[in-house]
This record gives sequence, structure tokens and C-alpha cells, in this order.
Amino acid sequence: MFQSKVVLGVVVAVVLIGGLAWWSMNQQGVPVAVTQNPPAAAPVPQPTPAAPAKVTAQSATDASLNQGLSSMDSQMKGLSSDSASVDQGLNDQPIPQN
Repeated sequence: MFQSKVVLGVVVAVVLIGGLAWWSMNQQGVPVAVTQNPPAAAPVPQPTPAAPAKVTAQSATDASLNQGLSSMDSQMKGLSSDSASVDQGLNDQPIPQN
């Protein structure tokens, strides 16, 4: 009986000392490192933009435009299909487990 009271007293003392140590560490705070910003560099001159490429008659033919439009149509159909798959996945109901 006496030995269990001593063990209990030691456990309580260790918990109290640990709690006080933890509390005092939190009260001191963490030092914040102060950094100095380097001086600002001189602005870099930006080059003048090049003139935009001119559209030639060859790239603006009806055939090339139709080819571009059909390519965009097929990409949009693929996007629509992907969107429908995502919607179906979001609306999926869980299967009951027995």
C-alpha cells in the first residue's frame, strides 16, 4: 500500500513538472528571424514586341478553315463526352454492402 502511494506521488510529480516545463516553453515564444530585403534592381528595359504574323491567303482558304472548324468540333464533342462522364461519376450512388 505504501509503495503504491509512492509510485502515484512520483507519477503526479512527473506530470506536474512536465506540464510546468511545457507551459514555460510556450510562454517564451519563438524568436522570429528578421530578414533584410536586398536593394531593388534597376528596371530591365523590355524589348519592343515584334509585329504580329500576317495571315497569308494560303492559311485562310475555305478548306483550311473547314479543317480547323471540324477539328474544333471533334474536340468539343470529346469535351462534352468527358463532362458527361464526370457528371455521371458525381451522381453515382453507393452500392449497399451486406
